[in-house]
Amino acid sequence: MNLNGTWKLFYRDRKTGKSGAIDARVPGNVETDMAAAGLLPEDLFYGTNITQAYKLETYDFTYEKKFDADDERAEYDLIFEGVDCCAEYFLNGERIGESNNMLVEHVFRVKNLRKKGNELKVAIRSVFYENNGCGYDLRTMIKCWVPSLTPTVSVRRAQHTYGWDIMPRAVSAGIWKSVRLEKVQKHAFTQFYIVTKHINRDGSAALSVFYEFNRETEITAEGGYVLRVRGSCGKSAFCAEEKLYFRAGNFWLNVPDAARWWPKNYGKPALYDVRAELVRGEEVLATAACRTGIRTAELLFEEGGAGEFCFRINGKRIFALGTNWTPLSPYHSKDGERLSPALALLDDIGCNCVRCWGGNVYESDAFFDFCDERGIMVWQDFAFACATYPEDGAFLSEVREEAVKVIRRLRGHPSLVLWAGDNELDEVNCMLGYDPEDNEISRNVLKRCVRDHDFRRAYLPSSPYVSSRSVFAEGSSPEKHVWGERDYFKNEFYRNQGARFVSEIGYHGCVSEESAKKFIPAEELEGRSSESWILHSSDCFGRRDRIFLMEKQAAYLFGKAPEKFADFAEASQYVQAEAYKFFIENMRTDGEKRGIIWWNLLDGWPQFSDAVVDYYFVKKEAYAVIQRSQRPFLIAVRENENGRAVLFACNHSGAETCAEYEVSDADTREVLCRGKVRAGAGEIVRLETLGHLYFEKRMLLIFWKGSESGFNHYITGAPPYAIGDFCRWYALLHKIEENGGKF
Repeated sequence: MNLNGTWKLFYRDRKTGKSGAIDARVPGNVETDMAAAGLLPEDLFYGTNITQAYKLETYDFTYEKKFDADDERAEYDLIFEGVDCCAEYFLNGERIGESNNMLVEHVFRVKNLRKKGNELKVAIRSVFYENNGCGYDLRTMIKCWVPSLTPTVSVRRAQHTYGWDIMPRAVSAGIWKSVRLEKVQKHAFTQFYIVTKHINRDGSAALSVFYEFNRETEITAEGGYVLRVRGSCGKSAFCAEEKLYFRAGNFWLNVPDAARWWPKNYGKPALYDVRAELVRGEEVLATAACRTGIRTAELLFEEGGAGEFCFRINGKRIFALGTNWTPLSPYHSKDGERLSPALALLDDIGCNCVRCWGGNVYESDAFFDFCDERGIMVWQDFAFACATYPEDGAFLSEVREEAVKVIRRLRGHPSLVLWAGDNELDEVNCMLGYDPEDNEISRNVLKRCVRDHDFRRAYLPSSPYVSSRSVFAEGSSPEKHVWGERDYFKNEFYRNQGARFVSEIGYHGCVSEESAKKFIPAEELEGRSSESWILHSSDCFGRRDRIFLMEKQAAYLFGKAPEKFADFAEASQYVQAEAYKFFIENMRTDGEKRGIIWWNLLDGWPQFSDAVVDYYFVKKEAYAVIQRSQRPFLIAVRENENGRAVLFACNHSGAETCAEYEVSDADTREVLCRGKVRAGAGEIVRLETLGHLYFEKRMLLIFWKGSESGFNHYITGAPPYAIGDFCRWYALLHKIEENGGKF
């Protein structure tokens, strides 16, 4: 029974005593309900309007709902998929439980419901006062990257909500995910999980089946219980039956001629529809269903700057082309309506990997279903980021419960290839002088949770990972977050960064004038220094950092940052597009590199940022450039140490590719070279040196056709460039794209 819809919301400010009641929506957040009731501005993202919601941080809220029960004699599970954050639950006047974690579901067993008029209340306490009542040691008081992080560590909620460089402060409250009532069955699966044990040389696969039934299912050796498991994927199918002696256990089954799940670019992401039945005689007592993929997944990791960091799927090394997945909204009840178009972008831009960043909430099953179906590998951070956390028994117990819930919910997805303990906590600990190996959460609690509940999946303690055997310094880790001065994207720092795998790297790009007018007041648009600009640039810092960096980047490439907003936005987007192109292609043309996960795809609120698609789903210039740079077969230019332009063919796919290519000048149409290339699966082929083009400012066009066809570009020379040249060149790129890749 779905309990979503209209609830009554009561509020009271502990500080002033102000109180009232309004109608609210579930799923929902109190700010959006207050805005709908006229108590906050209708558009919280316009100007500085969101700051008016700060006053709600000292409020307590109570949600109330009346409902009827189908069968008052039955037992039910009352399931809250997400409540933000510290709540007590009451049913018909009786307290049934509490929760202190926004990030996972909470389930309460209830009975003796009324046929009519059950009363459900959820009382949510102010997170400010919850944090204010905690004690803080020196470690948890340190502000690290983000000044507002100190209070975030005591209560388990999304880190970004206290303010981040990519998100506003939105310390919300609410029942932000669905609520439902499920009748308790006499016999029921509590766990059903299938995982690939190994794939044999003859193409068959051995699968491990894990199962657990509720305690009411008293399975004994003489009980006659059988577990039947069937699965199918096209022409491939399997069926197995196992006699049961207890309510929990494990057995193996064999799949002949198994269809394998592959990441995008390397094969089809085959998925099996699986049904499990608990059978006694002719009676089916309980069922479970899932979709799974048969594949092996490894993280090849070797410590040290020259060490290995690579995903290997089904025994094959995969070059990861991906993006960081960041919050879809400050108010996560809105995530659902933004998810589908966001996922379409993820697939369309050519990603075969996505990193779910640790400052966010855990994504929905729909997100992982999509990645399963499209062959997009998922790197999942646990929800810890850029801070130092308590390690007392109560907090560690909360973390352990959270991790087990998240692991059990997500482990059945073949797209999930890595658990990471956190985002940048090893770096934080090194910066503070602590040994990162002393982190109880990442080194013990989370590691053991993965071991106990998902032992066949790789675990990385932190991103980037730094052990006590390493001294944190540039080049010490094969996997790094690469953030430089943003003066020039081809500088020494970016060009020669030593990581084998880059899991964060970005460059700012201003939104279009049309989008900016939706959140910056018209009278402030041209200034770049107003409160609205600062708020939508770097909220948690309260400074002009991002505005300054955008100006700096444009000035370096074009000699001067344009004053007029429309011109500034255009120049900024050209810089961003060329930066991402360089980052991706510099990694792909280097045979020692294993992947790049750039920052980031989509804004979670209207802002000036590194995202290549703004909050309103308007694509920046970088989007199409990245899309071309992430094609599985790519011909690209790499500048060598002597400034000469060298042409490479990169085949980051699972099949051999043959093509004929041509390189020409975009303005004069002079042909610089022609040739043919044959590149095996995963091969990078050096084609030819085009010459010393450092002092020549022109755009080269690269076309190829064959088993794979496409085009690319490369802008030669060194800054400063004439912005008029970029306008002309990018107009030509748009025209070629519209003509289906033809000049």
